[in-house]
Amino acid sequence: MSPDRFNDHLPEVTPEDLKRLLCLFEAMDNPPALMVYGPPGVGKTTILKEFAEDPRRNYEVRVKHLSRMDTTDWSGLPKQGADQKYTEFLPISLFKKTTRSRLVIFFDELNTAMPQVLNAALDVILEKKADSETFSDAADLGSRTIILAAGNLGPEEDGTQVEELSMAVKTRMVQVRLVTDLKQWLDWARGKKLHPKVISFMDSEEKLVDFNAFRNGEKQAPTPRGWERLSDMLYTLEKLAGVDKKEKRRMVETLAKGTIGARRGVEFFHYYTGDSLTAEDAFYQALSVIKRIADDPSPADAPEVPAGLLRVENGLQKGYQLNQENLAAIVSALRLPAAYLSGLQGKRLDRLAAALLAAGQTEAAEIIKQITAG
Repeated sequence: MSPDRFNDHLPEVTPEDLKRLLCLFEAMDNPPALMVYGPPGVGKTTILKEFAEDPRRNYEVRVKHLSRMDTTDWSGLPKQGADQKYTEFLPISLFKKTTRSRLVIFFDELNTAMPQVLNAALDVILEKKADSETFSDAADLGSRTIILAAGNLGPEEDGTQVEELSMAVKTRMVQVRLVTDLKQWLDWARGKKLHPKVISFMDSEEKLVDFNAFRNGEKQAPTPRGWERLSDMLYTLEKLAGVDKKEKRRMVETLAKGTIGARRGVEFFHYYTGDSLTAEDAFYQALSVIKRIADDPSPADAPEVPAGLLRVENGLQKGYQLNQENLAAIVSALRLPAAYLSGLQGKRLDRLAAALLAAGQTEAAEIIKQITAG
């Protein structure tokens, strides 16, 4: 039996898979806690809240953003009375009885909470009640309560700092990882009437969400949440009176870069305005792509390396310059397996080879010579 069958990966679910899981938990009298992992912006919170807040269900939803809480938010107030012999606390409002058909507790940002806050929340997540010796039996949510939680993946996956849950906790929860599905997202986007330019631009998973940007610590990255926000802003901008066409173009570029990241933002801006990418934009975008792939190569990205190097060659012909960081990324890319470079056979990269030689990168220049001669 292959050892790969026992890898440590969480089961992956699409948004539609997750909705079906929620319906299953809804049918149970005592459902376990459900923990949904995923990078920021992929829709974890949106899907869980849409399920819980659907008016047809008549559920009461109580949301706790654990990363914004401290331990005092869990402590409650001491009971007072003449017959009070021992310290006992009044439960916090989380435990208030509901008048709706069911109660749903949603803990957002679970594994980015402070350790003390996380520990305080675990009794609720695992037992659906708080410590009875501290809070009395009133701090009981009831077995039918649905407990949902969302968290991030960690520094190696999405660049977030997280608290690792103990095995004792993990084994008492159902854990899944939410992944994007382009077709499902497009169906959702059409139903929500997102901006037509956003929908028509979206022809690949990489445009919808860029995990490499998260891992590489980039300032901003495309996510489903980001695209939805950009759509809202485009609709609003298009209706604004008193703003001339040139200023609106500038605002579109700023909003796109600030919402979905510089690389994808520039690409979308030119798509939205109908302009072709300028040679300078293409040059620097190509360098960004090459650096990203060199830092974290993936076979799915292989076709982008030859295309990027050819755009760099074109930029060098127009007089653009390479700095040391650019050169280092190109050298790393040229050392990738042959499958990443096969698209360069028969091409001309004379200016790039000369730039590498001038920088003392003789080996890299020789690699270009060998590959392009094929």
